Amino acid sequence: MPNHSRPLRIAIGSLLVVAAALIGQPEAVLGATAAQQKTALRRATTYHRSAKRLLSAERIDEAAEMYKKAKAAYDEAAEGEPDPRNARYFERTAELLRELQKGLVEAGASGVPKPPAFDAGSFGPSKPSSRGEQAGRFDPNNVSFVRDVAPMLAAKCGRCHIDRRQGGFSLASYSDLVRGVAGQAVLVPGDGAASLITELIVSGDMPRGGGRVSPQETQKLMTWITQGAKFDGDNPRANLRQLKPKGEEPDAPAMQAGPKVARPTGNETVSFALDVAPILTANCTECHGTGRARAGLNMASMAALLQGGDSGAAIAAGQPNASGLVRRLLGEDQPRMPLNRPPLSEKEIETISTWVREGAKFDGENPSDRLPRVTALVRADRATPDELTAMREDLAERTWRLALPDETADAAPTDRFHVVGNVPPARLQEVGADAERISEQLLKLFDHPQGQPLAKGRVTLFALEKRIDLSEFGLMVLRRELPRSQRGVASHDAVDAYAAVLFGATPSEDDTAALTRHLTSVYLSERTTGRLDDWLQDGAARAAALRLAPDAPLVAAWRDGLATEAARIDDPKLMLNGKLSPERAGVLRMGLVEVFMKQRKLGRILTEVADGKTTEAAVRNVYKLPPEELAARWLSSLRRRR
Repeated sequence: MPNHSRPLRIAIGSLLVVAAALIGQPEAVLGATAAQQKTALRRATTYHRSAKRLLSAERIDEAAEMYKKAKAAYDEAAEGEPDPRNARYFERTAELLRELQKGLVEAGASGVPKPPAFDAGSFGPSKPSSRGEQAGRFDPNNVSFVRDVAPMLAAKCGRCHIDRRQGGFSLASYSDLVRGVAGQAVLVPGDGAASLITELIVSGDMPRGGGRVSPQETQKLMTWITQGAKFDGDNPRANLRQLKPKGEEPDAPAMQAGPKVARPTGNETVSFALDVAPILTANCTECHGTGRARAGLNMASMAALLQGGDSGAAIAAGQPNASGLVRRLLGEDQPRMPLNRPPLSEKEIETISTWVREGAKFDGENPSDRLPRVTALVRADRATPDELTAMREDLAERTWRLALPDETADAAPTDRFHVVGNVPPARLQEVGADAERISEQLLKLFDHPQGQPLAKGRVTLFALEKRIDLSEFGLMVLRRELPRSQRGVASHDAVDAYAAVLFGATPSEDDTAALTRHLTSVYLSERTTGRLDDWLQDGAARAAALRLAPDAPLVAAWRDGLATEAARIDDPKLMLNGKLSPERAGVLRMGLVEVFMKQRKLGRILTEVADGKTTEAAVRNVYKLPPEELAARWLSSLRRRR
């Protein structure tokens, strides 16, 4: 009996990612007819994506049915008089459907209707847009990141991307926003409509969890990006929730910083992360853990807890009897908390009271992190390698269920890796052996400190059999669509560390290259505790693949494209700051970091970053030049040799 659950889930997942070609003006600035057409075109591209996934999984008949739905949605959009503002969306959708129909016919599908024919002549003269009317609600020439954009991002996206790094993407600061995710920029300065962040917002994919960005907020964001995505604050590394306009005094009343977070001295008997945070998470954050927290008291993070609520401060450090939180838990102030639930045990209340009495110290990494993450990070930091391995194996099981719930996974642990996958068991064993061999080579290549392991605890390695498996992994786990050329992904923090790689039925050089690249990325994050800048991590990962799998077609394509990309780039900063496409930037970064390797200086840079220096400071210490100047000199030298 055919398994229909997976295609259905794929179709549902496809609704979360909308084609970039259909992102332009927010619907609020279009007329009713134009908006209806655009909605139908979005449906068409959603069905198109589902059909492509089904076709790649060799579910030909199901793919053909999904194509028919896509064409029907296109035909619906084309009924009547097409709005001129949607002309490029019609053209792009028709092109996608032509390619899909051709692929279906070549695959042997029967009864596939002809694709729509785009006719530019059917679009009349451009109709007046209501954009100006909408823009009149704010000054489009004076959009401020600090005043207009940052507060919106903090309010609508902060829970997942400031308090956490959902999908590996952080919005904690302007610098993080510009850095993007996994080497891919989310902003295209000068083109708000083409920027990934606006695509996701306009499509409805983001934000999740009930938030909504209004059309006016979206237009402000797009305008700010189109005007250059400039930063007008005081510190680009400051948390978005604490941003100040440039030049504003630190003690300005309108921008008062929150209560100071006290750090432990080592003499405390109670840990916030391990003792207090789990109690608050289990008993309080259901009502006090969202942007609409009851009584104005948000307890989602330490920073939020210290802000207090409508009744004043929740914590008076050193004074449990004067702390609103403790008094409510004891019932000394009414209503007693937790509301409509049994009181906490005497032991739990005493734990919180002792923590307050000892100064309400915070022993986590980031006061803005949500409480479960605070606990997980500290547990991981204090865990033994075996304990951390057990935590990661549990996370690996949950990640697999999220990504591929219909697929059975086998496991083949090695000394350094917890290998999990749906490739045949014998191939899984080969993958584990290859990972161990590559790891030994990486330790030598990067001058790894003697006596130190590759990582604390085993690293998870997901071995995926089909491209559609990797696509679903990206969609369900990372919440983004992966380019078809991509062979894998990697992620690392103190709690979890994994690489997910697509493997062929038999070993190949491309398998080795992809595995090397993504294991290197995890290794470098582990060695530098996540402090290495993306440009150096990406470049080093590709350069490692260049060294260990020089004959791989994947690597040959990077190597062959190096001179071409060097000739095309005008500003060397673009290869470092994430404003080029990931592949273009990656090829250039590989070439630069390969020079560091040849000169035996990369290991020194990594050691300095691991000791606490920034990537820029480490590069300056080793080369006596900033990264931008090194990149400029390298590019100039490369062009002279052509």
